[in-house]
Amino acid sequence: MAEPRFCFQHPTRIARRKCFICERPLCPDCQIKRDHHLFCTDLCHKNYLRTVEVKKPNPYTRYVLYAGSLVLVGGLVYFALLADAFYTGGDRPANANPTPKSSVAPIAPSLPVESPNPPKETINISRPVNGMKSASQTIEVAGKAPKDAIVGLYLNGSLIESTLAMEASYNFPAVLLTKHANVIQTRFYKDESSNFSPAIMVFYQDTIQTTSGDWKFFQNSADNISRGNLSRKEIVLTFDGGSESNAATQILDILHEHHLRVTIFLTGEFISHFPEVTRRIASEHEVGNHTFSHEHLTTYAQDATQKTIPSLTREEFQDQLKKTEDIFYQTTGKKMTPLWRAPYGEHNIEIRRWAAELGYVHVAWTSDPKTHQNLDSLDWVPNASTPGYFPAMLIKDRILSFNQNEPEQANGGIVLMHLGTERTADDQVYKWLPEIIKTFRQRGYQFITAGELIDHQDLLPNVATK
Repeated sequence: MAEPRFCFQHPTRIARRKCFICERPLCPDCQIKRDHHLFCTDLCHKNYLRTVEVKKPNPYTRYVLYAGSLVLVGGLVYFALLADAFYTGGDRPANANPTPKSSVAPIAPSLPVESPNPPKETINISRPVNGMKSASQTIEVAGKAPKDAIVGLYLNGSLIESTLAMEASYNFPAVLLTKHANVIQTRFYKDESSNFSPAIMVFYQDTIQTTSGDWKFFQNSADNISRGNLSRKEIVLTFDGGSESNAATQILDILHEHHLRVTIFLTGEFISHFPEVTRRIASEHEVGNHTFSHEHLTTYAQDATQKTIPSLTREEFQDQLKKTEDIFYQTTGKKMTPLWRAPYGEHNIEIRRWAAELGYVHVAWTSDPKTHQNLDSLDWVPNASTPGYFPAMLIKDRILSFNQNEPEQANGGIVLMHLGTERTADDQVYKWLPEIIKTFRQRGYQFITAGELIDHQDLLPNVATK
């Protein structure tokens, strides 16, 4: 019995159909039905239309072919007779015996021809075995993949990690199981090719641990919003502008093309260095405060705890927010929305209280302590030599697969992306932004700003009250 195929966008959904052009497997939600065929994207449909146009027959083509064939056959017969007359001289003796058939050299067999469609490269999971029952909530996942391919790990339908397949093998040493019955699947990306492994099941036999010390910093409170109402199909795109703007114009153009208004957090230094970009942002989007110079506020980088840096005072921190407000008003003639985001995601109750004294509410990004997934795109991680790196295509998959097998999926999610990047030209995350927008809309999501999300007043009990 053949292994079941899974949808290229939903790795845990059985796919019984495939794209007519690229042959990627499709679940019913991903099937685009046009011109009596199924496609995975508009691009594949456009490629199909191009092939139809190229194959469209010319009404006179067959007559030209007929005439050409007759001329060719006649020419070959004529030259064959002419050659025979030339070599025999037209005077072969009557008693000359023709060469016996047995003396004719046999025709050598032709060499095998390489198939124009060689078998696709594959990926598999060799450890753990399918159906394994684990006494530990952390397991190792390993297998074979094409050499030097990027491998993504999907847990219960969501992309959670990536690595490089060195020497045609890959390894994820510490995968945290989040359910009692866990679906695990891997996928490789190399050049223009990609393929999924068969999915396996791993069963965890003990109590699921969902809490850890740092998760509390990402949970909703009156002065910290990290997610909207779980029953609403709404999502918030947010962008941070720190020191670079080399992707800003492209991102703003994409948002304008898709008629999206988002929330953008700017530092004072960004505003000072890029006034024209800032004015455009202010005219089209909601703008929040990202402090003036994007400095560390807690000791997290040193000891992984969210303790306020000893040298940071209330007055110094509030001055960071005030200076950013002032330069934004001087540059745009507009006031900032009273929302702020901490640099590097470093904040605590004390720092948020200092911001609240100026009327600010902190906006984080969504992190789910139950599934240990989050909507930080990690587009700020520059390359494969840096921990946490995902290729741009995998970042797109990571966002779209967030909590896919949970009842609330991405409802109320806040996505973090950036206006600047150190990535190479062929690894720019913003190039996948149109597909992210389109896919969420196809799933019935409405894009709103962080301010609109807070105004709904129904995030959680006693949260977001003004």
